[in-house]
Amino acid sequence: MDNEKSVKEESWRRQHATKHEGKAIARANDRALASSRETLIVSYLEKITGQSINLDNNSRWPRAEVDALIHGRCSLESKFREPKSKGSLWKEVSYFMASLGYQRYAKRCKKKKKKKEEKKEKEKKMGQH
Repeated sequence: MDNEKSVKEESWRRQHATKHEGKAIARANDRALASSRETLIVSYLEKITGQSINLDNNSRWPRAEVDALIHGRCSLESKFREPKSKGSLWKEVSYFMASLGYQRYAKRCKKKKKKKEEKKEKEKKMGQH
């Protein structure tokens, strides 16, 4: 009897988790679509005005957001090692971050990770001299 109850509870947990993940992915997709539209509009405005438009006034990422970026990127490490285009993987990282409430384009995630790696490399070189 207890085993049956445990099986039912575990099944319910899995269903709940799957449902929650599905909703999070749908929200992330909606946000990504909105971001894509925003990027397209900004690009068009830059083209017709000839001026650069920067909507991101806060370039410093909060530590929790950087941690989320690192976690999302690390969770896909094996896929990043495969010899193929990484664009869709960075979108997955962006979706993951969106599910946590952080709104960053895939391109921004990639750029931030690259800057973190460059900073780490520079600090490593400085320590050697």
